[in-house]
Amino acid sequence: MESNQEQKSRNNKVTFMSIMKMNNLDRKVCNLVADRTLTLAGFTLTALTFIIGFYKENLASAATLLSSLLIAMFLFFLGSQLAHEAEYFWQIFSADVCQYVGIITLMVSFTYFISENLKVQIVMLFPLVFGAISVVYLIRGARRIYKFYKEFKSKKEMNLKV
Repeated sequence: MESNQEQKSRNNKVTFMSIMKMNNLDRKVCNLVADRTLTLAGFTLTALTFIIGFYKENLASAATLLSSLLIAMFLFFLGSQLAHEAEYFWQIFSADVCQYVGIITLMVSFTYFISENLKVQIVMLFPLVFGAISVVYLIRGARRIYKFYKEFKSKKEMNLKV
């Protein structure tokens, strides 16, 4: 038979998966990410219908644009579901990656649309916008990793004190 002290220490044991679980505050973040990503999916769906209307006579010429918008919409829906159902930190990271890749895909498709149809060369702005978005997402990812590290450290210290 185990004593109460041994049973308490076994129940309070910090494992990797117990640290990776989200708490209630993180649920709010997950819901915000899910809502934002779903809004971007709706925006992409609207852009898709606009492109179909714009190219209604010659839809085959817009195949590249339509496929990139469909990929972006799929990524946004996938990211929204991952964030909505997230129980672990890796799922919210995956949702962020889906959102980031979807935004880049959306940006490339709109750059392609503008440069092909409006005969405006804005390709020079692409690295600047891509760099700005990358910096924002790198800072956001670093903050999430730091938050995870602080939580890991505090739970480990609590386990050592018990």
